[in-house]
Amino acid sequence: MKYCQMLKIGRIISPIKKFIFPFDCIVCGKAGDYLCESCFKLLPIRESDLCPYCEKEKTSLGGICQKCARIKSNCLDGALVATYYDHPVIKELIKDVKFNRFKNGAEYLARVLYQKIASYPEFPLKNFVFTSTPIHSKKFDIRGFNQTELVLAELQKLLLKKNINIKINNNLLLKKNFHNAQSKTKTLFERRENIKNTFIVNEKITLPKNIIVLDDVMTTGSTLNEIARTLKKKGADNVWGLVIAREVFIGADGEI
Repeated sequence: MKYCQMLKIGRIISPIKKFIFPFDCIVCGKAGDYLCESCFKLLPIRESDLCPYCEKEKTSLGGICQKCARIKSNCLDGALVATYYDHPVIKELIKDVKFNRFKNGAEYLARVLYQKIASYPEFPLKNFVFTSTPIHSKKFDIRGFNQTELVLAELQKLLLKKNINIKINNNLLLKKNFHNAQSKTKTLFERRENIKNTFIVNEKITLPKNIIVLDDVMTTGSTLNEIARTLKKKGADNVWGLVIAREVFIGADGEI
């Protein structure tokens, strides 16, 4: 039985049971965990690493391709993406963590990231400082946490088991503006304008030269690009994204 069919059956049987009794797998219904080990192992890990801007050119670790690097407004050096947002279980899991306050789900998302990173021993873990994508204080007050901070903390635990200690500083950036949801925008231009000048660098800290920013979902890359632009404006040399899932963006004109 396919994932989406199993997930639909689970929703019909128990639409809210996973939060009242969070011990049944959301896919197969097996007692024990939100997502059992057998179903977790079926989650896809993205095989091809593509330029984060054009999503066409295959590049090392998801680095920016030569063509996109010539565009001055493209500030992100690359983005390593773990999986696909259109996968029903991945989408459900991210939404449950983000909007339904399922904090324990951060561990599953960190494991997905870890699986991707584990296949790339050359990924520059030790030479970079990791930070999470900041959320506005209003959202933090409503949600009670920043989901990317939770995932980053869980990823650090997993890497420590392999004697890899990453540096984390979640205070590098602040989100000063409460903008419209990116999902409400219809074009790449609108997305970049919507997020423009949203972030500021924390002047109380010494900004690292090499930074990896963790984000949960990447669509056009506008958020990470704006973060990279902001950080580089204040002296950062290299800014990469580490992304849980990539979502396909279809603009108002129907183009991907």
